[in-house]
Amino acid sequence: MPTRRAVLLAAAGSVLAGAAGVGGAAGKMPITIRRQKNRTGLPAKVPAVYHYTGSGTSPTLASIPYSGIRLVWVCFGIGLGSANGHLDFPTPANQSMSSLQADVATLKAAGVKVGLSVGGQNRNGLQITTSTERAQFEADFATLMSTWNWDGCDIDLEDNQVSWTSSVIQTLWANLKASYGSTFINSCAPSGGIDAWATCAGGAGTNLDLYGQQFYDYVSTNDTTRKSEIKSRLDTLQGTFGLAPEQLMIGCKLYGTAGTVGSSTGCYAPAFSEQEAKSGWSGLRGAYVWNTDIEAAHSYDFINNVAPVVL
Repeated sequence: MPTRRAVLLAAAGSVLAGAAGVGGAAGKMPITIRRQKNRTGLPAKVPAVYHYTGSGTSPTLASIPYSGIRLVWVCFGIGLGSANGHLDFPTPANQSMSSLQADVATLKAAGVKVGLSVGGQNRNGLQITTSTERAQFEADFATLMSTWNWDGCDIDLEDNQVSWTSSVIQTLWANLKASYGSTFINSCAPSGGIDAWATCAGGAGTNLDLYGQQFYDYVSTNDTTRKSEIKSRLDTLQGTFGLAPEQLMIGCKLYGTAGTVGSSTGCYAPAFSEQEAKSGWSGLRGAYVWNTDIEAAHSYDFINNVAPVVL
């Protein structure tokens, strides 16, 4: 069966490249933006947060104002030190395991989706490059599911196919859906190897629900430049790689200067609203922030100022 990207390219009658956007060049047929039906139980618009448990200064999950948040990724699930697919969720540094479990249950009861993000900058040996490693990961994730009942799994392996292999990840996403149902949320948050991840995602079909590139990794000189980069990349993710607006999330970090890693609400909120206003982009799914530790130190800037724009 042809991939979604192949179908889009055939319909357009030309090979797309770079940030070609959603419209065809002069004399070429415009591209029809692909839609993706919502099968996750998430609402149409999704403000999300990453809740890092590895810092003793992080707030507890229950202390964060979640009135406008629809999805929480608890992080991180990591490896056991050796290069293989085994997965562990370490004891949190900011609260007890039992306390975190109770907080997760409370949020889920309130209708907030809560999933596990795996990997991060320090993946501690975790890799998913072979069928053996994928099977190890699936078995260990199933053990965690028996305790946590996660609503989804976010893959945050931040390299260009060193700790992951595209075909193996695609099979993993299919197997997680088969094991936990169509409403289980498959997500990825690319940083390194962004084109490789986009190609992988574009070939995953409806097994991938959310794709949230870490746009705060762009080394921009100001908010205006970063906003332009975000919008251009979203066009490329749709036009070149075949991802639907309903899959796409804008990855945010709100601190520091735009030239380092952070940016302001003056970048991310307009980036979302301006992209959403483009023809065919009303389904743009949402935005997320890294992370609740930083949010707590900066008056919950994303939750108070970006999440309402997404909603």
